[in-house]
This record gives sequence, C-alpha cells and structure tokens, in this order.
Amino acid sequence: GALDINGKPVYAGTYIVTVTGKGAYVGSFTKEFVINKAAQTDVPVGLIANPISCRDGSGTIAGVTIAMEYRKVGDADYTKCTSSKITGLAAGEYQIRYAENENYLASDDVTVTIAISHNFGALIEETPATCIDDGMKAHYYCSDCRKFFDAGKNETTETALHIPASS
Repeated sequence: GALDINGKPVYAGTYIVTVTGKGAYVGSFTKEFVINKAAQTDVPVGLIANPISCRDGSGTIAGVTIAMEYRKVGDADYTKCTSSKITGLAAGEYQIRYAENENYLASDDVTVTIAISHNFGALIEETPATCIDDGMKAHYYCSDCRKFFDAGKNETTETALHIPASS
C-alpha cells in the first residue's frame, strides 16, 4: 500500500504498523493489516451504440472512459478502453464495466448492442396469388444489401415469401 504525507494508508493493500511505547510505557509490537479493495458501485451510463451499415463498416460505442473495459458477450477477456469511443466493433452484444483499479473491484457490466442497420423502405404489402399469377407475402427489401425481410424485419429469402398461384 501507499502512505500519505502523514504516514496514513491511502490505497487498498497490506500495511505493517509498529506501536512503540514512550515515557513510562515500554516495549513495542508490530502488526500487519490489510485494506481490501472496495466494491465499485458505479456502472457505466450514457453509452451510445452506433449501428453498422449492412453494406460495410463497423460499429462504435461512444461515451466510455479510459477507466472502463469491454468485451463481446461470450469472450473471456476484457479490453481496456483507450479513449472516449470504442471503434471497429462487429455486430453483437458487448459488456462494458469500470475496470478494477488500485482501490476498487471491477463494476457490474452494462450490456450494449451493436445492431446492423438496413435501408428499408415502407412495408411492401402482400400481393395475393391468383389462379394464374404467383403472389408474394408482405415484406421489406433493403436496397443497400439487396436482401429480403419478412413483415417482422427478420431476414428471409424471396423463395420463402413466394405464394404460388392457386390454379
């Protein structure tokens, strides 16, 4: 541990204290004691996740500090934040927390999601099949990545949206 200018402990750590008698008091004893790290009660707030375009790029999380660290959900190790923004992130969920330091244990995690953004227009209404012509279920189409999405915006295929003619 470390001592301040008056010789008092200022950080978590192990300290050794010797008490020595003065005047009519004689003798001394030495005792070791430990100041444990405190629990970190703060959690990161004000984090802003910026999505990834379906065409290219990577996601970012803004609002972090160098006192924080992050990892993708499922990864074992955390990476230390080095600025106010984490860049180069793939789509997925990330856990962010205050890192352990000389006085505090690591904080609880906050989960942030980096989503993929698509360029959807309006919902394309269902085209019913007739006895002659095929139809198509209601869907969205992303003009950037040229993929189809069902009415719930879940990726699907053109084949899955196809309604055969009822001949």
